[in-house]
Amino acid sequence: MNLRQVLTNSLNVLMMLFGVFMSYKAWGLYTNCESPLVVVLSESMEPAFARGDILFLSNPKKAIDIGEIC
Repeated sequence: MNLRQVLTNSLNVLMMLFGVFMSYKAWGLYTNCESPLVVVLSESMEPAFARGDILFLSNPKKAIDIGEIC
């Protein structure tokens, strides 16, 4: 491999990593949650969730009550 191919491959890997990171952050903004994707690491949540389960979290925004504005 020559230097140009090494640089091209390195830039492609970096662009993929940044793309994944930006997608994760965009999903966090969409769901209004800092960590929209988590993995259960222990048995403390059984029987609802088993160890190794992947959870998609969201934090819905509260509806504005008109009484609060006035």
